[in-house]
Amino acid sequence: MSFLSEFKNLLILVPLIYWLRMPGKCAGWIGYLGVYLLLGFGVELIGWITRKMGIDNHTVYQIYTAAAFVVVHVLLFLLHMGKNINVKESKLALSAIGLVLCFMLCVLVLKINTLHLILFSTFTFAIHCLIVLFKLSSNSDAPLLRSGEFWTGMGILFLSTCDIPALGLGVHLAKTDKLLASKVLSIHDIGFIVQLIVFTVSLHFANIKNELVRG
Repeated sequence: MSFLSEFKNLLILVPLIYWLRMPGKCAGWIGYLGVYLLLGFGVELIGWITRKMGIDNHTVYQIYTAAAFVVVHVLLFLLHMGKNINVKESKLALSAIGLVLCFMLCVLVLKINTLHLILFSTFTFAIHCLIVLFKLSSNSDAPLLRSGEFWTGMGILFLSTCDIPALGLGVHLAKTDKLLASKVLSIHDIGFIVQLIVFTVSLHFANIKNELVRG
């Protein structure tokens, strides 16, 4: 395992611990961000253990992809709606997420390439993030750079835009040039590290906002 991979596995503890220490950590989008961090920490820990034991861990990452798909899209939906959650729109959004999740589970049953599943999931994250960030930039009264919602969306978007070329190209290069493939795949690790830093920033601003609300 590369230094970057080891570093990101440790760095995930920073936003996770910050979230665990936050008052009101289970409310709204902050709660789903915490669940996403817990999922990430769990899968990296299981991945590390299974690699040490020489156990195939593809199924673990497939399950994680499906779980993260639901959590991230619900998180983005909450960022998109803010406090003005409409029941009808909520049902439509959750139904859409459920239908796509069913499709992904069918893909798992049919044993279609895990990489294609991850790339599909990542692509939907990027599109959803762009929609959310556009709405936030149009409707936000406060400065975006001090908005936890904005930084959360940026963190998800950044990793998504890193993963699409890195994973898509890196896996294919591994068949012909493993050294070059490892360098390309390191883009994912860099993107993940940046995302964790951005999530810590987003939680910091969300915590400041919560403290102001509490007075």
